Amino acid sequence: MQSMSLGVLAFLALAVTPPATAQVSPTFLPGDTAIGPAIANQMTPALCLGGDQILAVWTDSRTSPITTGQQSANDIFAVRLDATGAPLDPVSFPVTMAGGDQRSPRVAWNGNHWLVVWVGQVSTASFYTDGLLAARVAPDGTVVDSTPIVIVSDLASGTFGDVASDGTNFAVFYTGWDAFAVSHIYAKRVAANGTLLDAAPKNVATPGSSPSTPFGVSAAWAGNRYLVAWSQWTSSGQDNVRGQLTDASLLSQGGTFNIASHTDYEIHPDVASNGSQFFVVWDRYNTCCVGGASKTYGTRVTTSGSVLDASPGLAIYDTNGYGFQGSSPAVCWDGTQWVASWTEPEFNGGLRVNAGRISASGVVLDFNGFEVDPMPVRQEASAIVGRPSGGSLVAWQDSRALVGQPNDIYASSIDAAGTPVALGSLADSAPSQVNADSAAGPDGSAILAWSSMHSGLSRVMAQRVSRMGVALTAPLEVGSASVVNSVHVAWDGTRWIVVWDEYPNGVKARRIAADFTLLDAAPIAVMSGYSPDVAADASTGVFLVTALVPESNPQFVNVRSRRVSGSSGTVLDGTSALVGSSYATAQRVESFAGGFLVAWEWHPTHDNPWSNVGLRFVSTANVAGAQSSLSSPSTYNARPAIAVGDDGQALVVWQKNPSTSITEDILGRFVEGANLTLSAANVTISAAARSQQSPTAAWDGTQYLVSWQDTRANSANYLFDRRTDIYAARVTATGTVLDPNGVALAIGFEPEAWPTAVGLGIGSTLITWSDFEPQAPSSAYRLAYTLFGGSSPWVDLAHGKPGVAGTPKLLGSGPLQAGTTATLTTSNAAPSAFTALVIGASALNLPYLGGTLVPNPDVVITGFVTDPMGMLTIAGTWPAGVPSDVAIWFQSWIQDPAAFGGLSASNGLEAITP
Repeated sequence: MQSMSLGVLAFLALAVTPPATAQVSPTFLPGDTAIGPAIANQMTPALCLGGDQILAVWTDSRTSPITTGQQSANDIFAVRLDATGAPLDPVSFPVTMAGGDQRSPRVAWNGNHWLVVWVGQVSTASFYTDGLLAARVAPDGTVVDSTPIVIVSDLASGTFGDVASDGTNFAVFYTGWDAFAVSHIYAKRVAANGTLLDAAPKNVATPGSSPSTPFGVSAAWAGNRYLVAWSQWTSSGQDNVRGQLTDASLLSQGGTFNIASHTDYEIHPDVASNGSQFFVVWDRYNTCCVGGASKTYGTRVTTSGSVLDASPGLAIYDTNGYGFQGSSPAVCWDGTQWVASWTEPEFNGGLRVNAGRISASGVVLDFNGFEVDPMPVRQEASAIVGRPSGGSLVAWQDSRALVGQPNDIYASSIDAAGTPVALGSLADSAPSQVNADSAAGPDGSAILAWSSMHSGLSRVMAQRVSRMGVALTAPLEVGSASVVNSVHVAWDGTRWIVVWDEYPNGVKARRIAADFTLLDAAPIAVMSGYSPDVAADASTGVFLVTALVPESNPQFVNVRSRRVSGSSGTVLDGTSALVGSSYATAQRVESFAGGFLVAWEWHPTHDNPWSNVGLRFVSTANVAGAQSSLSSPSTYNARPAIAVGDDGQALVVWQKNPSTSITEDILGRFVEGANLTLSAANVTISAAARSQQSPTAAWDGTQYLVSWQDTRANSANYLFDRRTDIYAARVTATGTVLDPNGVALAIGFEPEAWPTAVGLGIGSTLITWSDFEPQAPSSAYRLAYTLFGGSSPWVDLAHGKPGVAGTPKLLGSGPLQAGTTATLTTSNAAPSAFTALVIGASALNLPYLGGTLVPNPDVVITGFVTDPMGMLTIAGTWPAGVPSDVAIWFQSWIQDPAAFGGLSASNGLEAITP
């Protein structure tokens, strides 16, 4: 083994010096990077021209895909567009991923920045509520306010209306009620530097007490006036559109006035400006009957409040038909004329976005409009803006990728002559890599398989990783469908098989040879059902595929199994075999004791939240033995996973809710032999604060490694935001938990979720998870991984010195190859404590202050501080030119009043370059 020069150590000292707040930097799986529409729901777009570009913003739930669970609810995402409507950003980016639900964005431009305003969940001292939040976005796409500006801390029963700018400051308009149940339209100003200028709201208008409530508020600036428009329910039983002018300081100029009054209902006003005049559009629906037809009307309004196109206004869209879901119009100035967009119902039940032009003199040029993108889908919630080069751009939420499923954001440009050109999707990202599983392979390598998701298309992908964590192959496409869930993989010693479900087409499978080529010309149809898993019996070359299968009685979803020949790919059983009769919601299978062990979560009925973990041994002939259970059916036991150790032993782990709905722990229990002999008691693997969920487990040849997603770091927003981090713990074959506080593998503001683990059989475990990467080129969940144990280049040397939180733990990750990220994570340390990192070119192992100084202190870096959880993560890029088989020693020393001499210390850590 070679020694490392002090010059390289000095380089490393610079490389690991952290920024002000260090973040976990995992190793990401390369490849699978094609850009397309982001997964999950994108809704309610808003558009704003700023200089020579347009900012599009919308509500986005890509961090909480419908197939993988709740992580951070809705967020606000954006993309910049050039004068033609082409994206300037490679992928859309987050304006905010704050805790909880962020929705209903609006945006304005003041000449230097955009201000994006939205409704977001916020915490108070004893509860959470909706607040009105904002952030500025610079012309280069930088989000200036990483901590949102709080405009209103509690909207109570009020609603957000709009944001506009006088060219310097911004004005945010919203509704609310006073202590006497009187409704008001309020406003607050935000300065160009992001300062809130009005601590108390300005009262713009007082529509009065119920039933005169404001419905829908919109605003724009022209000349030296804001025009604020809203829909107001009148005492005569219909809605009118009302208006109020204010100056830049939000002082009313004149009284409120009618913009549109009619015997029908006038709702959903939208206001635009051409710099010297306003245009207001609204939705009119008639009072003849329930579901009366929606129509779009409009009028010009001067800066003195004169309504130029008097009641009933300009008829822009009116089919005299039925369709209450239509209209919801928007309007803009395109440089020479006004352009309106709206939603029109179709006879087949769909919706489409139409647009039409109105001349500067108030002549409707395209009565009933034209389709902006003639796709036979549901298009709605349109927004429209003038382009800097002339013409306009319209965006909307669109379900073309998968009708009836979540929406995407699509756009079209419209030239001055009214010709639309479809631009495609705006809410783009790299594929989200979720639903991953892993299995061993030859030479200590592993295979990863996952669902690579864009909106409306999921591809089943696979890739090999070496025992040192280096990708050995490019990603391989195994299958594809509109929706793919529950991807799993197994190795029989000769080949792999990947299984998945394609809703509603059942469980599919495909084999991969050891040289990483596909053995089957097309996916194999295995069985009906969903949420499959697979295990291999190497002695017979048989794969057992298990799945959840709904029965004719809706009270039952059973676990059923079917075998596939590894050598031929033939489905060996004429029908699937019943494994577990219950209302099952999750299941797993592993090769065990000459057959297979199946574990599943079962409920007494479909509507009973209590659940038990069932167990069953299944022979290689697909014959089920006696059914057993691990836990009480009168508690909450969920999402089991299995790791098979040596000598006929297996560890079954699951998440258990011990008392309340806001906390879960990770438990385990040992099982031995085909008769499923259970250990006397459960093992508590993690009982940390908040929730530990979705465990995975593996045997590394010497011990078990259990990993899970964990919410302990998200206490502030826990009630409305369950985003998770990744933790792990080692468990011996006798049930000793070596890491009772868990080891943090991935901690960050963005969600990290859905871990999977595989033992490489050489004293190490490959742990993989989905890590949300908000920046380009991803803006999606990406697969990250780390090696835990012996084949990793990181070796735990022990010799830690305990302190207030126990013995600090130093964990290293990264392949130690040039240009890759190396990460050092200290946990179990004193909170908010000064920390020094000692780096040596050799080991010293000298007694020091009641502990052991492991590295020779060639380089000592001070100035680090642990976080309030007693953790510190330092990341740097591994330098080029470091030879193979070079060793470097690390150790953290932490200021700790509970430790002898005032210092605690982590274990020593040796890094050996591959």
